[in-house]
Amino acid sequence: LGRFEEARDLYDRALELAPDHPDLLMAKGRCLVHSDDDLSEAAICFKKAVKAAPEIPDPLLHLVGCYMMDGKYNKARAAWRRADKIAHEDPEVVELGHALKQAEEEEEKE
Repeated sequence: LGRFEEARDLYDRALELAPDHPDLLMAKGRCLVHSDDDLSEAAICFKKAVKAAPEIPDPLLHLVGCYMMDGKYNKARAAWRRADKIAHEDPEVVELGHALKQAEEEEEKE
């Protein structure tokens, strides 16, 4: 556990063989988020996963979370809206929408 650098290197090697594979892009993005690495690089992975699988809400949901962690609420809101259009009744989409709204309200208080 905690071998994020090694995992990132393995994801990079796998992505050399399949650069548009959404699951690999998602996995690398999650690795970057959990390793406290550069959130902007994680966001790039999630954006590529969205482009590779635009009909699936998961990459967008991870992108929303990444933007929220980075304090980029406008970008998070835009990504969430796209996820909501794809899977309006998905409980994860609904829950993340509530969490985003709460985070935005707390930011406004500061």
